[in-house]
Amino acid sequence: MQIEPTYTFYIDTFDLILSDNGLTNIIKNINIIIVASYSYFVESSYYKLPMAPPSEESFIDYELLTKEIVLGWINECNDLLFLVKKEELKTKINELVNKPIVTIKPTFF
Repeated sequence: MQIEPTYTFYIDTFDLILSDNGLTNIIKNINIIIVASYSYFVESSYYKLPMAPPSEESFIDYELLTKEIVLGWINECNDLLFLVKKEELKTKINELVNKPIVTIKPTFF
């Protein structure tokens, strides 16, 4: 049975570019912990999510960022390595959930 785990993202740290083209504190990477869970099965992994350089119009001052904005960026991410990392966690969860069970007759009877 193939299951789809629930993913939770925890923002650990940011890698910043202090100044570029008149913008300051530009997020270069979001360092996150990805947690995949299903029932009581849990797997996690660390991931450095690269961010595209912002345009002047799309730039949000670091002081104005909220957790919701950053989680929105993470949830919208289609970075191939990020998707592969999620798929690896899904595979691990499925391996835990679907461990084979074998019924045997005891030999001492």
